[in-house]
Amino acid sequence: MEKVMLLKNKPPRWNEATQSHCLNFGGRVTQPSIKNMQLIAETDFDATILLQFGRCGPDFFTLDVRWPLTPFEAFCIAITTFEADDSN
Repeated sequence: MEKVMLLKNKPPRWNEATQSHCLNFGGRVTQPSIKNMQLIAETDFDATILLQFGRCGPDFFTLDVRWPLTPFEAFCIAITTFEADDSN
């Protein structure tokens, strides 16, 4: 039987300067978007980012992934965000 890994969104932190919730993408994501996300394992208390996806231009996105996810799995997860309405 294969093991199932549950993923969840990494919770953002409140930024007093911008008065908004923010995630640190290490400079890889440069534009705000409802599509921006970081996924961590539900049971990971260190919050190691397994997948990071976000907007870096009007029609450009970046996708970073690490084991145990495969590039194909990451791509499949990322394309699901295009159903979200993004007015940016």
